[in-house]
Formats: sequence, structure tokens, C-alpha cells
Amino acid sequence: MKKLLVVAMLAMCCIACHSQECPYKFLGIPIEGTMDEFAKKLEEKGFKKNYYSPSKEERDLGFYNYCFTGKFFGEECQIILSSFSNSNIIAFVDVRIYNEHTLITYKDLRTALAKRYSDKNKWYLDTKGDIGDLSDYQIRQMISENAYFLFRVVDLKVDRPYINLAIDYFKAEITYFNSSRVAKIEGEKDAKKALDL
Repeated sequence: MKKLLVVAMLAMCCIACHSQECPYKFLGIPIEGTMDEFAKKLEEKGFKKNYYSPSKEERDLGFYNYCFTGKFFGEECQIILSSFSNSNIIAFVDVRIYNEHTLITYKDLRTALAKRYSDKNKWYLDTKGDIGDLSDYQIRQMISENAYFLFRVVDLKVDRPYINLAIDYFKAEITYFNSSRVAKIEGEKDAKKALDL
């Protein structure tokens, strides 16, 4: 009887461990698992898969042929998935919105993110590279001269960005990361580098 009880308790612990949900999500989809699994879930949500040929620089960053189009935050967008180097494990989701009013889109997304992630015990809103008190005219002028603005939502538990929101001359871009996975991978890379010293 005791053995049966111990086995049942171990089974319940295993189920509890495996059922813990990934806190990092894009449109309610956990940013975990393989690229194929994540791509399938995006297609189930109505996003259309398109052919995408990444540049060498993008391939070096982990971008591969996983590109989708659809609507995000009420805007037509392009979604590109990225993996960790030398793996098929999803690392982040990059949403690119190209339209004639990218500054408005950026500001709307920024406001929504600041409201959604306002819990100061969980998130830090990093505004160091953001638009600050600049006027729309100044922002547009700086963007036309290749300035790049960045607003980040940082997960305090792992001290890594969960969401980056950026704007440049052509697009508003929001990137969702699996912060704890990125921290683990980067920690492993740092440990390997340290062996060289």
C-alpha cells in the first residue's frame, strides 16, 4: 500500500512539473518547443505561411524560412520565427508592421505594453532607448536619419527582455522572447567561453 501511495505521489509531482505553463507567450501561444510546433499553432490561429528567404545576417541571428502574414494589434503584419543557433527550438517571435503610420502604431503598442506590464514586482520597463519627450516631428526627423528607438519589457526574475518594441524608418517591430531559455543558452555559451581563459 505504501509503495502504491509513493508511486501515485511521484506521478502527481511529475504531472505538476510538466503542466507548468510557459510564462512567455505570443498571442496566447507559449514560446517553447520546436519551430514546426509553433508554426502549426500560428497556422491554427489563421496566419498564412509564406516563403521567406532570410539574408546572411538574418540567418546568423537564427532566422529561417518560417514567415507568416496576418493581423496583429489590428494591423497587417509579417511574423518571422527564429530558433537558437544549431537547433530547431524556437527562440523568439518577430512581428513587423509596415505601414504609412508606423509612429502611431509604435506609440499605441508602447502604451498598451506599459499598461499590460505595469506590475513593478515582475517587470521593468526599459525606456533608455525610447522616444522620451521628443515631438513627433523630431522623432520622424531622427528616424529619417536612421535613428532607431527601442522600448523593452524586462522580466525581473531572469533580468532579460521578454519584449522589445522598436521603430525605424520602415516599420514598427515587436519581438517576443522566451527570456529564461535565452538566459540559460547565453549562460551555457559564457561557461564555454570561460574555459578558453
